[in-house]
Amino acid sequence: MMTLIAAVTRKRDNTVKVIIFSQWTKFLDLIEPHLIAANYGYTRIDGTMNVKHRDTALKKLNNDPECTIMLASLSVCSVGLNLVAVCIRFLHILVNDILKF
Repeated sequence: MMTLIAAVTRKRDNTVKVIIFSQWTKFLDLIEPHLIAANYGYTRIDGTMNVKHRDTALKKLNNDPECTIMLASLSVCSVGLNLVAVCIRFLHILVNDILKF
């Protein structure tokens, strides 16, 4: 995932906004330290946040030129989210072998 982020943002173009969706917040937890270590400006939105904090995170992505990445839980972002500022989206999907037909 970090290789994908690096490829997309290699020039550190602040006009390129990336959102990474995951059903599992633990996956988002794993990415966060790498973003911090690489000095990427990011924000996060997940089910542990109240509405005020979610709105603040969205405003940061939309208005802060240094914030180019959003980590997002699908449970929160599945409906009614305005992501006009985002031009690249990643969806993290894990396939469980038990669920295969």
